[in-house]
Amino acid sequence: MKKNFFLVFTLFTAISFAQTKPKTPNQRVIQEKNAGALFETVNLFNSVVKSKVGELVPSEFKEYTIFSFDKSQLASFKSNAPTTINLSIPDQKSEMSLELVKARITTNDYQIIEMPSGKTIKPDDQLVHYTGIVKGEPNSVVAISFLNDEISGIISFGKESSNLVIGKLKNSSNQIIYRDNDISHLNNFACQALDNPEKESTQKQFSGNSLEKAAIKSPKIFFDIANDIVKDKGGAQGASNYIEALFNQVAVLYANDNISIRLSGIKVWTSTAPFSNDLNKYREYRNKNSFNGDLGHLVTYNYSGGLAWVNGLCGSYKYGVSGIHKSFKNVPTYSWSVLVVAHELGHNLGSPHTQDCKWNNNNTAIDGCVDTVGGCAKPGIPSGGGTIMSYCHVTSAGTNFNKGFGPQPKALIISTINSKGCIGNIQNPNCNWSKKPGNGTDIGAGSNKVYVVGTNKSIYRWNNSNWIRMSGVTAKRIDVAYGSPYIVTDKNEIYRNLSNTRWTKVPGKAFDIGGNHNTLVHIGNGNNIYSYAGGGKWNLLPGNGKGIRIDVANDGNPWIVGTNNHIYQYIGSTNKWSKKGDFKASDISISREGDVWALQLNSGIPHKYKGSGVWEKFNGILTNISVQDNGHLWGVNKNTNIYENTCVSTANIIEAPIVSALETDEVKIYPNPAKDILNIELNSQNDIFNLDISDINGKILQTHLIDTNPNTNTTKSLDVSELTTGIYFVKMKGEKKIITHKIFIE
Repeated sequence: MKKNFFLVFTLFTAISFAQTKPKTPNQRVIQEKNAGALFETVNLFNSVVKSKVGELVPSEFKEYTIFSFDKSQLASFKSNAPTTINLSIPDQKSEMSLELVKARITTNDYQIIEMPSGKTIKPDDQLVHYTGIVKGEPNSVVAISFLNDEISGIISFGKESSNLVIGKLKNSSNQIIYRDNDISHLNNFACQALDNPEKESTQKQFSGNSLEKAAIKSPKIFFDIANDIVKDKGGAQGASNYIEALFNQVAVLYANDNISIRLSGIKVWTSTAPFSNDLNKYREYRNKNSFNGDLGHLVTYNYSGGLAWVNGLCGSYKYGVSGIHKSFKNVPTYSWSVLVVAHELGHNLGSPHTQDCKWNNNNTAIDGCVDTVGGCAKPGIPSGGGTIMSYCHVTSAGTNFNKGFGPQPKALIISTINSKGCIGNIQNPNCNWSKKPGNGTDIGAGSNKVYVVGTNKSIYRWNNSNWIRMSGVTAKRIDVAYGSPYIVTDKNEIYRNLSNTRWTKVPGKAFDIGGNHNTLVHIGNGNNIYSYAGGGKWNLLPGNGKGIRIDVANDGNPWIVGTNNHIYQYIGSTNKWSKKGDFKASDISISREGDVWALQLNSGIPHKYKGSGVWEKFNGILTNISVQDNGHLWGVNKNTNIYENTCVSTANIIEAPIVSALETDEVKIYPNPAKDILNIELNSQNDIFNLDISDINGKILQTHLIDTNPNTNTTKSLDVSELTTGIYFVKMKGEKKIITHKIFIE
C-alpha cells in the first residue's frame, strides 16, 4: 500500500520531466481505451417537441433539435462525474453518441479574482469539462462543458464545413443543438493583426513547414472579463464559468493540432475596467499590473471583431482583445466566440492571416476567401471550409473547426511556442506500466524493497526478478515502515518483520496501517486513527478523523481516505483534519519526497495531489497503490496483476531551462535573509521580467514586473513583510532566460 521514508531535507532540487507531446481528442480516447477505461453510457436528456418552443428559435435555423435535462439523471451525474463517458445527444435523425474524456484545462495555480475588490472566487466545483469525438468518427472534434443546468459545446466533423453548436436557450430551461452555417450571415468579424515592434517579421522567423510536429511547451492563457459580460452572466461566478467553458472549446481546437494551452487565471471586472476596450490601454495596464500567464486576453461584448499583436509571447506585446457574441435572439453563438478567441490567440502565438502574402516559401497566400494582403495573386476559396486563421467565415465556405489551423499556420505556431524560453514544458502525466510476474491483492514499497500480499494471502518479497515467499503469517494489508514490512491479518492483528524470516506481533488491532521513518499509525475500531506511542501503546489522534485507508507524510502527519472516500490531511499543530478537494479515492500512498498519490474511487485511476485541492490524473487502472523511495509507482489491479511504473519522477518539475542566480553575476538579491524589504538588482539586462515569489510548495504569493535597461542596472524593492519565516523562491521569467534564486525570510 505504501512506502518507507528516510529523513531528507532538500533546499532545492530541480529535475525536468521528459518532454511530452499533447494528444488530440481521438488520441486521448484511444489512450483511455487501451488503459482499460470503461466509457459508461450516460443519458441526461429528453427530446422536446419543437412546436412548444418554436417561438424561441430564429427562423433562419433549418436543422436543429431541442432537448431538456433529465434532472434526476443530471444530479446523479454531477455527484460523481466519470472520467470517461459515452454521452448520448439528441439529433435530427437519431441520437448521437459522443466518446468523451474529462479535460483538465487549468493550471495548478489557476485563480479567479474579482476586480476591483481583489476578492478570490472559488472555482465552481459543479463545472465539468470533457473533450473527445463522435463515436465512429475518429476525425471529429468535440468539446462539452456542464454548467449547472446548462450544457455548452461544439462538435465538428471532418467532412462538413459547418459545426454543431450546443447550448441553453435564453429564457428557457431547454437546450438546443444546431448548425452554425444557418446564421453565418452574422459573422462580420474583422480582425486587425498588429505587427509586434519587438519582433522581426514572420518571414524572417519562419520559412516553410516546421519539422516539429507537436508543441512540447504549453503557454498559459490569462483572461480579463469585461463588466458587460459579468452583468449579463449574473456576476463573477457566472462570468468565469462561461469563459472556462469557452476556453475548453478553444483549447480542444489547439489540442487537435497537437498544441497545448492552459487557462492560468481570470480577473472578473464587476465595474468598468481602467483600460476600457482599447488594446493599447490594456497592454499599458497589464504591463504595470502583472498577471499569472504567458498571454493576456481581454474578452468583451462591446467590441467588433478582434485585435492582437503577432508573435507576442514573452515580450511586452503579449496581448489581444476579442469581441465575443452575447447571443443571436435566444440562441447562444458559441462557435463564433470560439473562433474569435482561437484566432486572436493564434496571432499572439505567431501566425498571420492565411490571406497574407507570407506563405508557401514564395510570399503567396494560402487562401483567397478575401483579398490578399501584400500584393500577391488571390488563390481560390478552399473546399470544405476554411481554417482558423482565415477570413472564410465571411464566405459561404465558412470555417471548419475540424481543419484547425492548417499545416503551415500550425507549424509556425508550434515552432514559435517551442522556441520560447519563458514557456514551460508540458508535464508528462502518462507513462507506461511494466507488468511483473506473479499476482497480488495488496502491495507495499520501501527504499529498495517491495512486498506483496499474494492471492493465497502469503507475503512475498521482490528480488528484482521474482517474488520470494516469506513464511510465518498471512495478511490482507501491508505497509513498509521503519524500513520493514508491517502487515494486518484477517483477524486485524498487526505483525512486523525485522528480518526476512521472523515475524513479531505488535499489540493492537487494525484495519489498515501506515508509517514512515519514525511514525506508525493505524485505523482501528470505529475507523478511528491511532498513533504508536511505543511500549505497545497506541494513542487516539484528536480531531475525530475516521478513515478506511491511511499513510504518513515525511512530516509525521497521516493522510487518510475518509469513510466518505474524501482525502484528509492531519494538521498536528491544530489537531484538525484538512479536506483536500472534492476528489474521492479508494487507496492512498505518499512518497519520501512528499508526493501524495491516490486511486480515484470506482475508476481506480492514479491521481497525484498538486495542491489547493487539485488532483492530476495519470494513466493506469489499479485497486491498490504504493510509492517507492525512487519515485516508482507499484500497484495491483482487479485481476491481481502486479505493475511497476518507472516513468514517474518525484522530483520538482521545472517549467523551463533555469539559470541559477547563485552561479551568475546577472542578479543580486539582498538582504538575504530579508525581513521587510527585498531588493532585486539586475545587471545590464535587456529584457522584461515577470517576477514571482513562491513558497516551497510552488504556490505563487507575489507577482511583479521588471522592465530592465541594457545600459544600466535596474533595482526593484519588494515588500515582503507579510511573508512568514521560511524558505521562498524568486523566479524571474524573461524572453531570453529564467532566473531563479532561493531566499530566506526572517
